[in-house]
Amino acid sequence: MEAALLANDLQELPYVGTHHTWCNNQPGAARVLVRLDRMFLNSAGLAHVPLASIRHLTRISSDHCPILLQLGSPNSDRRSRLFRFEDVWLSYPMCSKLVQRNWSRADLGSAAEVLKRKWSRTLRALFFWSKNKLQDLGALKSRLEAEVADLQVREGSATGISEDEYRTLISKAKELAATLGRLESWWKKRAKARWIKEGDANTTYFHSMASNRRRANRIVQLTYGEEDPVEDPDQIERAFMDFFSNKWTGETPDLSGWPALPQSQKVPPAATALLAADISDEEIWAAIRDLKPNRSPGRDGMTASFLHSFWLTIKKEVCSALQEFFRTGLMPPEWKETLVVLIPKVPNAAQPDKF
Repeated sequence: MEAALLANDLQELPYVGTHHTWCNNQPGAARVLVRLDRMFLNSAGLAHVPLASIRHLTRISSDHCPILLQLGSPNSDRRSRLFRFEDVWLSYPMCSKLVQRNWSRADLGSAAEVLKRKWSRTLRALFFWSKNKLQDLGALKSRLEAEVADLQVREGSATGISEDEYRTLISKAKELAATLGRLESWWKKRAKARWIKEGDANTTYFHSMASNRRRANRIVQLTYGEEDPVEDPDQIERAFMDFFSNKWTGETPDLSGWPALPQSQKVPPAATALLAADISDEEIWAAIRDLKPNRSPGRDGMTASFLHSFWLTIKKEVCSALQEFFRTGLMPPEWKETLVVLIPKVPNAAQPDKF
């Protein structure tokens, strides 16, 4: 089955409603319930309706459930408007200039406050630069492909092309190659297809993977407690908040009765001094260097790619802020903010405890 779907470029759509779509309508032990009916779309169809899903409706007069295809709605894919560093920006020379210009501005306050202001200012500058100056990569690719194709056709004609047109053809071809590389970088980050080796350019594949992740992560319907299933995004959000707020309620541990360790089993003074020593710039860089690129950023939008690419520029502020934390034991509240991601444990999860 999987081989047939892969060979024919088909992906099964997620569903809501009862799992079984067919019943033989027999009583007792002779009753059979199975899921016979499914719906598939190819990559071209999913590109037009990336949030498509199906609903198994109530079985009434037939032994099959009616299946309703839903193409998505404007309120079904609400997204956070966080600023995030994009790896594709690194391919533009202006990116380095913006980082240098905004990071070098003087700031006052603690080391952590200085780091926060520099990062926030730099990321905002990069974001609005990309919005105002960079063309849509997909539209740019289509335009360049058409221009290059036109010049190549004229080059092969009886009249040929002039020297200026030939230089234009070479320039457009280089720009198209760069644009294809940027598109690949863009979709790689969204596809999370880490098993693809560097250089295996396949933008269609990455686009399909990203759409599949987005579709699989979408929560269309949720059942919580004794309530009826809800589909309104606000109600789904409240149900998850209630469930996990109750699940993660803190408890005060009871340490009474814990055994006291003899001195011989405690950490020796020499090791204690080593553990309490100040953290060095080299240790910080070693930890940052081991961070994997192309990972989802936190709420501040900072990524390992940014840290790696601009370490010489940002090293002083990053090291100062981290060393200040180790000296004082005080961490800014913003550093502890994180993004909690809901990962379904089972296909078509529809209850909070299935995430």
